[in-house]
Amino acid sequence: MNDTRTLPAESTAALTREEAARHLRISKRSLDRCIARGELRAILVGRRVLVPSSELARLLEGG
Repeated sequence: MNDTRTLPAESTAALTREEAARHLRISKRSLDRCIARGELRAILVGRRVLVPSSELARLLEGG
């Protein structure tokens, strides 16, 4: 995959599902499937699901 997308400079340690899906240019449902299959790690904080920025970087790098 030859994709040049990177995390924004002002990225935070973790993104909401909406932010992560928007960054990956996929739907929230597709993001949820990636999380359910174990392709993407997510953290539950209270009732919020957050995706670590490092996970997005790993996924974009092809890992």
